[in-house]
Amino acid sequence: MDAFFGSWKLVKRENYNVILAVCGTEEEVIQLADVVKPVITFSQDGDSLVYTVDHVILKTRTKFRFGEEFYEEVFPGRFCRSTMKLEGEKLIHVRLYQGFEFTTVREIQDGILIATITHEDITAVQTYEKV
Repeated sequence: MDAFFGSWKLVKRENYNVILAVCGTEEEVIQLADVVKPVITFSQDGDSLVYTVDHVILKTRTKFRFGEEFYEEVFPGRFCRSTMKLEGEKLIHVRLYQGFEFTTVREIQDGILIATITHEDITAVQTYEKV
């Protein structure tokens, strides 16, 4: 998990707008998501981990423990149920949002954070650089 600690800025998205559209996201939000470059941060607070998202639409701070369900805000005023676990060198994040299940697999490759998001047969990839 130590490799994930710190802040990461989004530098590239592929197919993310399709993932957003599947769960019924409004077109205006999808268009905004195409230009917003969030910074995500992973840190530790005692025996809990902390996941923060910071961008112009939303700033959140979510504490969690591996394997335990938690709620997180994914859009202003919209929450989903989530769990995270660490499998080897991969951080697996499962979200249940409005009846849809999305799995994000985060891994570090050559100092870059790659987040692969899947829902059924749809895949999106987000690439982050360490800040």
